[in-house]
Order: sequence, then structure tokens, then C-alpha cells
Amino acid sequence: MSEDSEPKIEKLLQELRKGHKVTHFVESRKRNIYILDNTDIIYLTYSKIHFQANPPRYFFGISKGITDILKKSDNTYVLLICGEIENYFLIEFKKINSILLHKSTAQDGYWKIHITDKFELKEGSNFNLSSYKDRYGLFGQAGVPKDDDINKIDEDDIKRRKENLINLWKSMPK
Repeated sequence: MSEDSEPKIEKLLQELRKGHKVTHFVESRKRNIYILDNTDIIYLTYSKIHFQANPPRYFFGISKGITDILKKSDNTYVLLICGEIENYFLIEFKKINSILLHKSTAQDGYWKIHITDKFELKEGSNFNLSSYKDRYGLFGQAGVPKDDDINKIDEDDIKRRKENLINLWKSMPK
């Protein structure tokens, strides 16, 4: 993790805590996995913009260990911070994983994700992130897709998500 990332991730967590219960997912032994409102698992990751690339881009690495944890639950999300915290994108892990399934890991065991300065995924998928920007409305730029279920959680869904989370906790190595 770069020196730039820690204060930006902490600032975003402060903003999230204003309207949500945020718990560090200690059992994972991974620093940037959090539980939100006792229902959702969120993996936060950060990249500064890399101007030396042409065009400039953001660069993320996701390890197999992280994906193994995120795959164990249906209610998992990857929160990508691109440069400034206002440029965060909350994406269902299922969508990210469907892209990763078609890629090989690098020699270091990480999948590499490149995002252009126009917030498009450069993985041959033409996946535009703009509808995933500021999904919690922390910075007044919410772009929640119409089919998104984040804002349509009923009591049965909350119960299912909590049970899913408990089962995940139980499955984690001690």
C-alpha cells in the first residue's frame, strides 16, 4: 500500500461512518476489508493516477487471497478509489470477478486492473465505471444504476445478508 493511500482510505471511511456502521473485518487479516451496516463486505483499494502511461491510468492489483474471501459471500463489493476520494467507484464483486475470470494473474499472483483517466476499464471489456461513482452519495455525485439493489434492501434481504456474513465468519481460518 502506498503512502498516498492510507489517508485517502481513512478519509473515505470517515465519510462512510457518518451514515453507516463500518466495522473492520479483522478475521480476514486483510487491512482494507470492512463490513458495512452488518450486511455488506467491502474491499477498499486505492491508486494514484499514473501519468507515465499513455493514456494516463489508475492501476489496481487484487490478490487471489482477497478474491477467495470476497467469493464466499453474495453481498461483496470492491470500492476503487481513483486518485481523489471523490473518485470512488463501488462495484459488485461479481462484476469484477467476471472480468478477472478471463485474465491470468501476473507473476506476483495479483490480477491487474487498469482504469483510464476517463474511468473506463482497460481490460478489453469496454466497462465504463461512471454509473458506479459515489454510490453512497458521500460527495453529491451519486450515480446508482436503476437496477441496483443497494438502495432497495428489505428486512428479508437484510436477514439473508447477515446470515451470509455469519457463515463467512465461521468459514474463516482461525
